[in-house]
Amino acid sequence: MKASDSASTSTSLISEAKNNSLSARATLVTGMPLRGCIDAQSTEQGPFGSADFSAWARERIVATWLWIGLVTYRMQVLMGWLLPGIPLVMAAYGDGQLVREIRKYSFVAQSPIRHSLGVRVLWTVLVGLAAWMVVPLPLPSLLPPLLIIAIAYALWLWVSNLQKRL
Repeated sequence: MKASDSASTSTSLISEAKNNSLSARATLVTGMPLRGCIDAQSTEQGPFGSADFSAWARERIVATWLWIGLVTYRMQVLMGWLLPGIPLVMAAYGDGQLVREIRKYSFVAQSPIRHSLGVRVLWTVLVGLAAWMVVPLPLPSLLPPLLIIAIAYALWLWVSNLQKRL
């Protein structure tokens, strides 16, 4: 074999590899052509029958993984904000309980309107927090601490306006 033959062979292999066919790439890597190999792209069919459905399924899998990554990231952000948020919520609950105890022995009326407002705000904020976790939209980074502060305030409002006698 002459040097010019090997140079022309490698040039032809490189030009075939540019066509991105599986057999040309395997020939370029191994130096031996593949016999009886059918490239999946050349038949225009994927594993589920049509190329369109295969591309759609592939894109859905990628989108699902990206969504799982987003939910995981937002859970980590929320856990980072819960570190200072849990003592705040506990302090709000304790203060609300003390306000309730003080009002229990004084002639101050408990407000059922404020109590129901606290319950509604708490549930709204919790639903908003759950939606923030799963909605794949870019949301401001100040949303988690604001939601934690809103949870603390709603819990204080709820507990401080409970009935005097349970």
